[in-house]
Amino acid sequence: MNEQVTWPKIVIHGVSLVTFPDTAEGMDDLFDEIRDFNSHMEPKSTPRYIGKQENREFKAFSSVVVALNTFDQVENAIKKGVQC
Repeated sequence: MNEQVTWPKIVIHGVSLVTFPDTAEGMDDLFDEIRDFNSHMEPKSTPRYIGKQENREFKAFSSVVVALNTFDQVENAIKKGVQC
């Protein structure tokens, strides 16, 4: 049987809904952007917007949750920030 693995997560605030819409392509683009511009981070899954889509309908920015590989990466993201 496979064990369930829980990855450490961070929340990134101020993500542009115009640049990264809540679509499969938008989230894939955000994943690539996080990975490419943050050498201290290794995302383990596609980012997800927090909250309901209808609550983001008229907003320009929102927050996403991202699973990372290790708790050290979470600490580095807090110290160094996240570029996207």
